[in-house]
Amino acid sequence: MFAYFERIAADLWDGNWDTIVHTRNACDIERLHLEAAILCKYGKSLSLRGSPEAVRVTLAAARIDAETRDARRRVRLRQTSTGAAFEPNSSDFHAAQAQNGLSAERPCLAAAA
Repeated sequence: MFAYFERIAADLWDGNWDTIVHTRNACDIERLHLEAAILCKYGKSLSLRGSPEAVRVTLAAARIDAETRDARRRVRLRQTSTGAAFEPNSSDFHAAQAQNGLSAERPCLAAAA
């Protein structure tokens, strides 16, 4: 049964609007299962309560935060493998983020406005 919630959680994480709208009709137990599936699969704890627009913004912010966390992890791994070290706020760090397809800005918040 958990696989069912994992599939729905993946649709939510991808920003599927129809799935976001349909979760509004979910009971508390189903919503908790979905939140747990997102936590297990993506490592982000979030609430699916509220309007569909609020849930969309919450998911988008969580996605950006997770992508930034993963980019920092890749940079740290690259640092340890090459022996190079640089500060997270340096231009080298931002260049590494750009190389990984991420920016220092949070584009989803601008898109949500």
